Amino acid sequence: MKLIRNRKLDASLCDTKVRIAVLGALQIVEDAITEMMSKQKIDGVTTQEKYGAVWVFTKNRLVFLNEAKWTDDLEIECFMATKSLVKMNAQTIIKKGDSDVAYSTVEMCALDQKAEKIRKVSEVGIDESIQFYGSKYDANFSKNAQIELDKVDSVKVRSTNIDFCHHTNNIEYIRFLLNTYTVEELENSIIKEIEIDYINQSFEGQILDIYKKSVENKDIFEIKCQEKPIVKGEIVFGGR
Repeated sequence: MKLIRNRKLDASLCDTKVRIAVLGALQIVEDAITEMMSKQKIDGVTTQEKYGAVWVFTKNRLVFLNEAKWTDDLEIECFMATKSLVKMNAQTIIKKGDSDVAYSTVEMCALDQKAEKIRKVSEVGIDESIQFYGSKYDANFSKNAQIELDKVDSVKVRSTNIDFCHHTNNIEYIRFLLNTYTVEELENSIIKEIEIDYINQSFEGQILDIYKKSVENKDIFEIKCQEKPIVKGEIVFGGR
């Protein structure tokens, strides 16, 4: 199935210039995917109860195409795009009128909570009843550049950063990262794309070290916990 939702761009989803914020767009994506999967009874809560596994995001690529502002009417379209033996891709498109504002491609897998191993999607309720529509936009993920990065901050994972799986919510890593920029930098350097590769989990009380470096029009970043990589990715700056 395809989930279609109409909503206004609320103030809580906007940045200091009342434009759709990166965190706001990511929140829309997370809500759309979880609702779309819930309607098909393949969401994380159901999967946990029936199969002892939870869905975890392994990659997310968010691309902004056009601008949206506070109170704009939006249409959210979300659907399962592709699958493999152990992974699925969900695509979410944020629209304003006849224009696409942004799209996200999320790669996910089902993690067995006891064995801490990835399960086959066929073992956790993904059967012929689940429709896959293909990707409207290029779903290829880039390869993270292997360069030496500079440590720019350290943060402690707090209780409000934790989701129902009791690990750090995927959006919180982007919040930690964006907090390494000033308001002036975020207002004057428009984020065009952001991609994140989720490598390991982190938990309440752990200290995360944030590294980044600017290369041409992008910032390469990595977040580590005691030298273990947790997430990697890049932010691309440009117009919308």
